[in-house]
Amino acid sequence: ISTVCGIYFKRGGGLVYTGRRDYVRDLDTLSYPSRKNFDVETYFCNSPLAMFGNKKTLNIITSRGCPYSCTYCDKTLWGSIYRARSPENIIREVEYLISMFHIDSIIFHDDTFNINRDRLIEFCDLLISKDIHIDWLANCRADLISLEIAKKMRRACCRIIAYGIESGNQEILNSMKKNIKLEDVSEAIDNTWRAKIIPFGYLMIGWFNETKAQVLDTVNFCINNRVKGDFSFFTPLPNTPAFTQADSFGNYNLDDEKILTNWSRWHEAPMVNVSSMNDDELVSFKKYAEKKIFWSRLIGNIFLYIKVLGVLNFVKELIRRIICFGPRGFRIRLEKI
Repeated sequence: ISTVCGIYFKRGGGLVYTGRRDYVRDLDTLSYPSRKNFDVETYFCNSPLAMFGNKKTLNIITSRGCPYSCTYCDKTLWGSIYRARSPENIIREVEYLISMFHIDSIIFHDDTFNINRDRLIEFCDLLISKDIHIDWLANCRADLISLEIAKKMRRACCRIIAYGIESGNQEILNSMKKNIKLEDVSEAIDNTWRAKIIPFGYLMIGWFNETKAQVLDTVNFCINNRVKGDFSFFTPLPNTPAFTQADSFGNYNLDDEKILTNWSRWHEAPMVNVSSMNDDELVSFKKYAEKKIFWSRLIGNIFLYIKVLGVLNFVKELIRRIICFGPRGFRIRLEKI
């Protein structure tokens, strides 16, 4: 095994590392993940795509690597070199999941599903030509979504596009090295609505020296673009520039295990606070921001959702959420999709 890269093993009481393994360049050579020993029924529950009916949803990853340089993102696993499965290969797995598990919706968990425009178009064309009617969600980069692309995705049954908006303040985005302009994000959201796809935003609060005024910029951006989002507290991931900056910013002595094993808390409480607000202000302002986005233009947004979802699906989802979560169900659904 000493000749195989990517392995740690013990020898003579010591630890031997055989060196970094090269990335797999042709992802089509890999087998599909085996799901036979998983309780897939668990994965069918609570899907974001449940709003389109009682959907059985599973996940697929179709690419690895991201060429962008956002300072909060850990790329040590898949790196910066983008590699993607072919559209034909993806379709075969979709067909396999349909036949094996009788699913009717899919979430594509690629970091950025739409990096390769031609691949995306070919994938959509294959879904359409093969008459595969399965609802799906994908994470996409906003400045790569045109109205033409969005309409093609909708014809292929895409129902939700999730964007890493993070902030509605350009200064904050620049400091994150997002390399994106807010006007491009606004245009992408507008194109998404016009294509009758629901846009969703990943939002971050508590960035370095972030002020209440800058958070309000994010709130106003969401309100003006009629997009719902999910706020997470900024949490510095190991092996990122933001992790190093945060550790020195407050002398936190950050621990990798503490960060990674408390994933579920990132929405609930800040693990670090590098903003200009104190801890209580940061927590309370997050709640205020979420409520402000939800209640602003509520009636108009309801009609917009009905227009995209259809009356029947909207009513079904409203009833399902109230049954599952009580009076808060309606709000939970619209905030977190």
